[in-house]
Amino acid sequence: MTNPPMQAVEPPVPEQIASRLRDFQVADHERRGGGRRRKRLLLWMLVVLVLAGGSLAGYSYRNANNVPEADVFVYTGKPSRDVLLDLSGFVVPRTKVVISPQVGGIVSRVVLPEEGKTVKTGDLLFEIDDTRYKAEYLQAEASLATAAAQLDELKNGHEVEEKQHASALLDQARVQEEIATREHERARRLFPGSIGQAEYDRALASYRDAKMAVKVQKAHRDLIHKRTRAEKITAAEAEVQRATAARDRAKYFFDKTKIFAPADSEGHSRVFTILQRNVNPGESIQADLVYTAMCTLADLSEMEAEVDVQERDLRQVTKDAPCEVIPDAYPDHVYKGHLSRMQPLVNRQRGVVQMKVAIDNPDGHLLPDMNARVLFVKEKNSLNGDEDLPRIPVKALAPNSDPPAVFVLDGGVARLRTIQLGAVVGDSVQVREGLQPEEKVLLPTSQPLKDGKPVRPRGQSKDGDAARKDAV
Repeated sequence: MTNPPMQAVEPPVPEQIASRLRDFQVADHERRGGGRRRKRLLLWMLVVLVLAGGSLAGYSYRNANNVPEADVFVYTGKPSRDVLLDLSGFVVPRTKVVISPQVGGIVSRVVLPEEGKTVKTGDLLFEIDDTRYKAEYLQAEASLATAAAQLDELKNGHEVEEKQHASALLDQARVQEEIATREHERARRLFPGSIGQAEYDRALASYRDAKMAVKVQKAHRDLIHKRTRAEKITAAEAEVQRATAARDRAKYFFDKTKIFAPADSEGHSRVFTILQRNVNPGESIQADLVYTAMCTLADLSEMEAEVDVQERDLRQVTKDAPCEVIPDAYPDHVYKGHLSRMQPLVNRQRGVVQMKVAIDNPDGHLLPDMNARVLFVKEKNSLNGDEDLPRIPVKALAPNSDPPAVFVLDGGVARLRTIQLGAVVGDSVQVREGLQPEEKVLLPTSQPLKDGKPVRPRGQSKDGDAARKDAV
């Protein structure tokens, strides 16, 4: 059971209060006690004042509740666009390089400037102590030279002097053979008789030694004049290849003691901004055991926005679709862009596809890993010029107004303003004339708005905020 509504009490005006005080009569017996009479009088005056104050408060509260409240739409005056998706993402550089060492050792020199400075392709960044790597390189060079010399010797054969010496030794052996042959013939004729068995045996042994010496010197001469066998040359060539590989490996590590700014994937020179510098001179680096990021470089002339698009929204985005990137740090900076590429894989846990939006004209305000809103907007139809007009919500139009009009907030008062409209697009309508940028258009509520009457603004939104649909 509900209580009947209380009726507001009209506050008494000052004339009524004075009249009541004049009509207030004091009895004769009360006049004899002056103190008691004054107390009662003060009590009645206090009651009257309390009643008057309560009436005034109720009147003020009722009047305050009669002031209508209305949401405010800030008219930007900028050309409107249909937002297909409104997502949250991050600004990232298209080219980001983490420099890590290929060899271990002590960092002997740091040439890299501090963070925020720039370096270009080919600039020296770090130097690692090269004493050990230089010694290994020189040793490998010497081994290669030795193997190459041995190969040349096998291919070219012996020197002319060596060949002449071998021929002379063979001729000498043949002379000795002739002498030994004659001595043997003479001893054979005289034995037995004129010579004994011992002398004959010596002549026979000398003859046989001379014949064998001729065979040995002939074989030696043939070996000197003969070409080297193919197997030996192949083995020598393989040794040269092994020594060359060892030299190249030593040179690779020796060259890697100096670390330079890299080029891009196509070999083109780039200017990199230093994002991080992680090492100082004197630090020890163990490249084979621990991964060490010495510094991080990025080319800030090509920036992208990285966003995740839900599977259900994939049909709304296409390659090269127009986009707008709005950094959270600079909401007034709107960067044009387009969808450059998407990852051909769906994240199974989150149900999203990562996409990269290329920013057409990045500037110094954009920093890596900066939060940003990414708007996928509908492509404009050049046949309909009204698509570039600014818009306001349809519900902002004043009801039964001909010509069309809206209520604009002027201080704390609603002002009726006549405007010229364009086409209706969804739940918004285009505005041709009648409103100025940053004017606050009132959105009607249950309480009707009246021209020139007070109004209390409530929430506030803009064109871009009204179109927001989803955030990931």
